[in-house]
Amino acid sequence: MKEDKKWEFMVAGVKFHGIGSVMELVHRGDILRMVSEPTNKYDPTAVRLHYLIDNEEETKEVMIGYVPAKISPQVSAFLLTADLPTCEIINFKPEGKPWEMIRCRIYDHEFEGEEEQDA
Repeated sequence: MKEDKKWEFMVAGVKFHGIGSVMELVHRGDILRMVSEPTNKYDPTAVRLHYLIDNEEETKEVMIGYVPAKISPQVSAFLLTADLPTCEIINFKPEGKPWEMIRCRIYDHEFEGEEEQDA
């Protein structure tokens, strides 16, 4: 049985990235794409978070921030071992300060599914 690994956090660096271009699209429950950034000069375990736009008009990704540096080493390692690593927006406050705007949860979606079946 896999170890249960989950993290909840506020997205870091929101004010420096593209949240403004997707503000009207973001909702609780949306899934973000996680991208390891080993060439980041400040944190070689950095993990970028991208909002996916996939509709009839366009398909693109917008970088909206980072996993906080204090947990990025664990999350970066998790991305290498998880069956289906998932980053879900669990709270979105567009009127909040940038560092309070987006709260996420990272977990292994496959593991979550196994857990539900065992219950």
